[in-house]
Amino acid sequence: MRPIWIGIVIAAASIYSVNAKTLEAGRNEYVKSCQPCHGKTGEGDGPRGKNLTTRPSDLTRLSEENKGVFPFVHVYEVIDGSLDVVMHGPRDMPVWGDTYRRDVQSRLPGNSANHVVDAMARRRILELIEYISTIQRK
Repeated sequence: MRPIWIGIVIAAASIYSVNAKTLEAGRNEYVKSCQPCHGKTGEGDGPRGKNLTTRPSDLTRLSEENKGVFPFVHVYEVIDGSLDVVMHGPRDMPVWGDTYRRDVQSRLPGNSANHVVDAMARRRILELIEYISTIQRK
């Protein structure tokens, strides 16, 4: 099942157009959803992060820790909630995929199809990931 999921995510990413509007949307999502724990620069030093059992990840080192390649699929799965990192103990990070789906659903008419809700939530995740990819250390 995982190879199919990875293929779907890669296909969606390959047709996804990145532009200034996309990066701005991703930055706004980061500020709202991630900055409280991961900090303004993404180094894991946000004010809420200090109260967590496990310090938030330094998002600026994701590529560095993955041999210079941004780990797109891994980041997607963590944000979406489809990857639960068992060795890290309880998940302090919210399952943003579920949060985004509920938020999108609340803004759409009650009879909106699940695939529409899922697509709109995926777009928010992809915008966020695109922004995170821009804050990587060189």
